[in-house]
Amino acid sequence: MRDAWGDGWNGANWYWKTKDGGINLETGTLTSGQSDEVKLCGVHNVEWGECYKFVVGQGDYPQEIQWTLEYIANGVVLSAGGGMTTVDICIADSPTAPPTTTPKPTLVNPTLVPTLTLAPTPDFDHNVHTFEELLACIYIDDQTINIAASFEFPETITLANVRGLTVTSLDFVELTASHRETGADNDVGGFFFINVGSEVTFSRLKFSSSTSDYGGCMLVLQAEVNLVDVDFFKCGSDIYGGGIAVQEASVYAERVSFTACSASMGGGAIFLQDAVAELTQLSMYGNVEHDLSVQNSQYTCSNYCQAGEYAPCASATGVSVNDPCFVNCGDECSMCPAGKSTNGLGGSGSYEACESCLVGFSASAGASNCMGCLPGKFATDDSGAYGIVSDASQCADCPGGYYIANSNSVFCAGCVAGTSSSSDGASCENCVAGKSSSGAASECTECPAGREAPTDGEPTCTDCVAGRSSSGAASECTECPVGKSSSKAEAECSDCPAGREAPAEGLASCDTCDAGKSSTEGQPSCSGCPEGSVSEPGAAECA
Repeated sequence: MRDAWGDGWNGANWYWKTKDGGINLETGTLTSGQSDEVKLCGVHNVEWGECYKFVVGQGDYPQEIQWTLEYIANGVVLSAGGGMTTVDICIADSPTAPPTTTPKPTLVNPTLVPTLTLAPTPDFDHNVHTFEELLACIYIDDQTINIAASFEFPETITLANVRGLTVTSLDFVELTASHRETGADNDVGGFFFINVGSEVTFSRLKFSSSTSDYGGCMLVLQAEVNLVDVDFFKCGSDIYGGGIAVQEASVYAERVSFTACSASMGGGAIFLQDAVAELTQLSMYGNVEHDLSVQNSQYTCSNYCQAGEYAPCASATGVSVNDPCFVNCGDECSMCPAGKSTNGLGGSGSYEACESCLVGFSASAGASNCMGCLPGKFATDDSGAYGIVSDASQCADCPGGYYIANSNSVFCAGCVAGTSSSSDGASCENCVAGKSSSGAASECTECPAGREAPTDGEPTCTDCVAGRSSSGAASECTECPVGKSSSKAEAECSDCPAGREAPAEGLASCDTCDAGKSSTEGQPSCSGCPEGSVSEPGAAECA
């Protein structure tokens, strides 16, 4: 058992279980310190030819956990790994034969904390224990150096045109520096000055307590550097780049932490100038004068949180709150609340990483993007109120009689008289002939009897003139037929009474029959009296 930081496994335990995982045969932990070992032996723990399950928990710092299972007799490695892992191990009948292992990761959240896996048989060109040993072999291209012990740097190592170099540590050792004299001229890089034409990878190292004028622990100039699982602790600069300064160079950093680093003029953790950087899963704790300072550089970032999530922790000091480079994650990522989103990016390590939706845009909880409201819908919160100009949680339909013709709106407008809102609320449509509306109407109303709306889009229905009538929903009043008449706004024409006539269509009233003529009710015209009979004007019959 090993711990990269040297303070034990901080709450993580290992479990030696039966094959089905149902029974714990033995359990333990690394209580403190950097390393320890325990023997699994006896009929209750290990039997030849049997299969078992080995589980390692999470603890507070799973990235620091390292472990190896091996035979005591000959050192054959059964398996190796880090925190939050599970492996099935089948013990061979003979301890000289290597066992079979089937790794089965059981990460609580595989996007939240990566598993560090040690190679069972690492292949190094050099294993160094002192600064002098490192200095003797580091200027050679295409080699891997394992730093096997912690030691102090008495001076900065400058590398120029050294390519294919990897400096790592199987035991995640801590390196310190004490050579800095305050105010010394041309003091740059702290531990390493990666100069022109070099290409170097650093992994599984902790750089601690170094100060320089430029690039407190490391300076990269016109070169390429990869950083993987590296800690920068108490690195300081009098100018820029407390942890690392990158100038006219490129850097790839993954799972790198910066703690208590500082720079007088900016970039307490990282300073980029005319640089290209890819930054992934960085952590910042207590740095001074801005975690990240950027001058004329291009950089991309990602972290543990997925789009639509944020890390509920303190934001990175001095970094734009929506910058996804930095995450001081707790145990898990949380969804952005309704009305906010990460705009397709992972969170930045603070609540504010979830940006408020702009005017006319909305987002449900956990949304990766705020979406603009379509025509016919307005941005609002759960109350459905108008005028919500930010943090809208939904795009709601305009109510009946109202519409929005454009996208990204927060108000619906009332339909004008003679129109009504369409089914999708994106426009108002003219009332058809025979119907009308006064304004803000969800539907047009049929004209009542005795009234008409002769064209589309009429705001009101008009009365039928005398001599015409309508029964309702009429686009046009119809003329009264012969024998009938009507006054204004009548639903139907009336028969002329006896003694009266309406000889033509569309008459407003019936005429009185002349003397010598008569008519019955509804008769179109008066008839002359038969020979030998007479009648008074308006007579119903002759006598």
